[in-house]
Amino acid sequence: SNDDLALPGDLERLIALSSGEDVGRLRQRWVPYSFPARASDAQTNSKRSVSPSFGGSAQHRGHSVGDERPGRRLGPKKFTNMDIHCMNLYLKKKMNQLRHEVMRQEEVNAQALLQAEQNMVVRVEEEARRIQFELQR
Repeated sequence: SNDDLALPGDLERLIALSSGEDVGRLRQRWVPYSFPARASDAQTNSKRSVSPSFGGSAQHRGHSVGDERPGRRLGPKKFTNMDIHCMNLYLKKKMNQLRHEVMRQEEVNAQALLQAEQNMVVRVEEEARRIQFELQR
């Protein structure tokens, strides 16, 4: 279905992720286990473009504000294995959807071509009969 091929929004998310923007919010979408534990956390996170870690080991995500030993930085192109894994899954899914679309379009094109050829054959046969009829008169 065409809903599955919502490329613009997904690409937007990929670009935001690769540029290091909004990683905290994106990770909520991509990695289920990092959802905020409390609803209040979710609200504060949505206000910030790069949110600190919420409920979980800070080593894996951005560090909380007063943290001595910061976790991974959320700067550009610092992907975790999980980010890369998720992007691979995402791209595989998109490739399959696009491949499917292309195959379906080729099928449609082939059908249209076949129909056009059949129409041509019919026209040529009609023309041939008309000429034969003219000659017989």
